[in-house]
Amino acid sequence: MKSLLEALDKQGINLYLSDEAKKHLALDGFTPKYGARQISGVIRNQLRRPISKYIIAGEVKKGNTVSVRLEQAALAWAIE
Repeated sequence: MKSLLEALDKQGINLYLSDEAKKHLALDGFTPKYGARQISGVIRNQLRRPISKYIIAGEVKKGNTVSVRLEQAALAWAIE
């Protein structure tokens, strides 16, 4: 998560995660057998890749805030 935040900061982009979104990501990245080992993959697949696609498409630019919240058990995105 730290590397994602640093990469976005270098581009002048802010990221906001609601408490529900954080909990959703944490639960997806945790298994009783392996603990939180999968969290980096969850962050990559559910945050980094979608944000990268928004940046490449020009939908997210310097000065924007990407807000992520949970709606109906799925991540919902808003670009401000």
